[in-house]
Amino acid sequence: MFDMAKYSLNTLEEMYLLKVKPDVFIAEMVEKVKTEAHELQLAIERIMKNPRIASEHVVNVTKLEGKIDRIYRDAVKVLFDNNEDLEKDLKTILYTREVYRHISNMSDKAQAAANVLGMAVIKLSWENYFIWWYKLFLQSGWKFLYFFIILLTFLKYFRISNF
Repeated sequence: MFDMAKYSLNTLEEMYLLKVKPDVFIAEMVEKVKTEAHELQLAIERIMKNPRIASEHVVNVTKLEGKIDRIYRDAVKVLFDNNEDLEKDLKTILYTREVYRHISNMSDKAQAAANVLGMAVIKLSWENYFIWWYKLFLQSGWKFLYFFIILLTFLKYFRISNF
């Protein structure tokens, strides 16, 4: 998430230095990046209490990143298609494209953060799963162990698992 903040500051600085005015595409991409950041925040807040809900927020970030990539490609296409005097406006076109690229890269950083959170969700889910089995074993004692051995034998016999 630090990279997202860094990219946002760099983007603002470039827009100011290159005198790029925000257009519809910039506004739409920035709004989606803002939503990505909010989804990441929600995932972080919920990861310990409810990993399943946190994983839904992670998936939302991935979906938003795909939408931002689509907007970026559309914006670049429109940028180059709508200029009759390409040589005269080339500087403005390239500067604007650079800002588009920065916003798209910011979204890529959000997806990278979401991937890390997704791995943490998987790890927490497995740990919770094993804790549940361990508690079940403590409550039922040896009966559980016998059941587990029979279950593994059943799975091996019917080739359901590679134990």
